Amino acid sequence: MSGITNRKLEKFGLFNEDIVFEITERSDIENYVLLQAIMNHYIDQGYQIALDDVGAWDSGLNRVVDTTPNYLKVDID
Repeated sequence: MSGITNRKLEKFGLFNEDIVFEITERSDIENYVLLQAIMNHYIDQGYQIALDDVGAWDSGLNRVVDTTPNYLKVDID
């Protein structure tokens, strides 16, 4: 395993599939191509991605259309 995240998982006996990275609605995304590239980097290693509070603040449907998350956490409002 290379990379600090993978080394930490190995240290604690966890697996990549056990981890879900969450992108919050407060993250102001200006470059969706870069965001998707970062997401792909982690998805290719077996990690999962969640978009938090879809529909709130800056987390509109464009985040869903412009990315490929594993999970959507829909805003309660």
